[in-house]
Amino acid sequence: MEYHEHYLCGDEQSVCGRFAQNVLRPVTAVAFANGIKARFGDFKVCAESQGEVDVPDFVAVHCTAKNLHALEQLDSREVLYLKFVGEAKTPWRHDLGKIYHDFTTRKKSTIDRALGQIAKYMYDHKMRYGFLTTYNETIFLKQECFEGSTWGLLVSPPVPFDTRANRETHIVSLRQCLYYLMHVTESPKNRIANNTTPRHKWVSDKSPKDLTQPQLHTPVSQKPQTPVELLQHLAQSPELKTDLSSITGRIKLH
Repeated sequence: MEYHEHYLCGDEQSVCGRFAQNVLRPVTAVAFANGIKARFGDFKVCAESQGEVDVPDFVAVHCTAKNLHALEQLDSREVLYLKFVGEAKTPWRHDLGKIYHDFTTRKKSTIDRALGQIAKYMYDHKMRYGFLTTYNETIFLKQECFEGSTWGLLVSPPVPFDTRANRETHIVSLRQCLYYLMHVTESPKNRIANNTTPRHKWVSDKSPKDLTQPQLHTPVSQKPQTPVELLQHLAQSPELKTDLSSITGRIKLH
């Protein structure tokens, strides 16, 4: 039986709410059922939120509590630390599919405007993985160190909200992509990215939100990937084993 949304969204916060309800909530339930001690929530639930002004819309945190009673019984010494972060945008202002297509076909693209904010959150909190969603489509990101100490941001093709998992065609759904991140970030080496790039070269806090500010060049693959290829790419963490000669595109982040 198909499910259709009936809740009208007019701003980013309501997009966040629907995404949390329809995507993050069921992924958390399945993760716990399979022994993954993690939950999605807002930024204020984690230890890293202390003193922060700019906060991501979504976080995945380590948490052993399976229900409300267990949450109340958590020892104060048990810290809910970050596993990865996410950010939401409104689909009527950010067409991720078009942005990504324009970039990979070397047309004029606003991909730097779309990724600047989530790239900053990933850098500030040393997160290897992150995601950007408009609910309609979701892009997955990974901070990666290439040759020497050169850091870049791997960018996946957008995954549509209605992608159906198919074992025969090796297609995975949006929820499966997020479940994979819940699983792979159980290991600290797959969770933490100590990006050595100076912050002022990675992002610029002086530029207005969503406005282009040329900064670090970031490599991505030229050929768009299917969701299963995305997972195969992300699964190579913590070392990128892809031939670097295939990286032909570069973007700028602010």
